Amino acid sequence: MGRNEYDVRVTGLEPNRLVEITTLSGPIKPTATYRFETEEAATRFHRRVKIPLSGGRRLLKPLMAALTRRRNAGFVANLKRLLESGAAS
Repeated sequence: MGRNEYDVRVTGLEPNRLVEITTLSGPIKPTATYRFETEEAATRFHRRVKIPLSGGRRLLKPLMAALTRRRNAGFVANLKRLLESGAAS
């Protein structure tokens, strides 16, 4: 679960508010939603990932939930670090 490349489609877009992408390649096709909310002089960022599991893969749900939480936390921490360092501008 390191660095991977995926084919994705933008399945939702509200400029300056929401971006939703759905993975098109691979055996599991998650949908990630990125939501931005203005809060005083700052922007609050939310990331949610839905992973559809069917058949025997449903048994992986607890493992996938834990991995997704860990990856989300890492993603958000890295984004925060980049934004605060000015590297993202």
